[in-house]
Amino acid sequence: MNFFSEFDPDKKFNDSDKDLINSISEGLFKSDPEIRLIKQDHDTGVRGDNYNQRIVSFFKKGEEDFYLEFLKISESKKKDFSHTHEMASDYCQFYGCETVRELEKKVKKVVGIIININRSYGTSLGVGSGDDLSNYSKLYNQAITQLPIIIKWVIKNINK
Repeated sequence: MNFFSEFDPDKKFNDSDKDLINSISEGLFKSDPEIRLIKQDHDTGVRGDNYNQRIVSFFKKGEEDFYLEFLKISESKKKDFSHTHEMASDYCQFYGCETVRELEKKVKKVVGIIININRSYGTSLGVGSGDDLSNYSKLYNQAITQLPIIIKWVIKNINK
C-alpha cells in the first residue's frame, strides 16, 4: 500500500488536463450547436479509490440536461491495470505493448482521465505523468488525437 498516494501530483488536474476538457466542450459545441454549457464545478475535496479531483460540466441540449464527469486517475505500483483498461490501452499503444502485462513491465504508473456521461457511460484517456517527463507531452499529444473519437462518443451517448 502506498500511504503517500494522496500526495501524488498526478491525481490533480493540471493545465494540460484542463485544456483537454475544454477541447471536448468546444468540440461538442461545434458538433451540435444546440449544446450549451450551464456551469462547471471543480471538486478538489472529493476522495475516491484512485482520484481526488473531479470536474463536472453541466450542459443543456434543447430541453434535456446532461453532464460530463471528469475524474483524474493515477494508478501506481499495481500488479494489474485492468480496471483502467482504456487508459492502459492508450499507454500500450504509446509504448508499443501488445498486452497490459507487457505494459506492467515498462511503466510503474498509469495516469489518465475517466469521462462519464451522467455517471452511466464511461470512457477514458491516458495522459502524461509528471514522473515521466521525457514522455509527458508525447502522451498528451496522443490524447489530443483521441478527442474527435471522444466527442463523437459523447454526442452518440447523450441521447441514451
